[in-house]
Amino acid sequence: EDRHQRSGGETPSGPGLTSSRRPPPEESWRQQAIPSFRPLITRDVVMLSFFVFGVISLAVGWILKSVADEQVFQKKVQYGGSGSGSTECNIDSANEGRVCNVTIKANHRMNSPVYVYYELENFYQNHQRYLGSLDSDQLLGENKKKG
Repeated sequence: EDRHQRSGGETPSGPGLTSSRRPPPEESWRQQAIPSFRPLITRDVVMLSFFVFGVISLAVGWILKSVADEQVFQKKVQYGGSGSGSTECNIDSANEGRVCNVTIKANHRMNSPVYVYYELENFYQNHQRYLGSLDSDQLLGENKKKG
């Protein structure tokens, strides 16, 4: 009696479940006899791989930086404090109510969008205190007296 035969005389169907007992064809893929590449990992191979990867990374980084330098315009303007040359924007104490206009001239045309960033020195802020004391109206320029 065939071990694949079920009750009722049915024969199983599907891949690998046939009633005939044919062995799979003698192919290297089906017999898992495909030759494989097994590199010998030595100290010299690892060092050479890291060196080649490093040289490629440096080349790609240098190319990306040179492309970015052509597209980025950067200019630093000090508008307050010592060394600024203008006393109009010096702030001596908090909440002075002083208005300061700063003009920055670019020597070439810039495509939109234009982003302006600023840098603060010697300024340390606790983020939780900042969120607790955040006043959107003050940031929008509306001067409100708290009382």
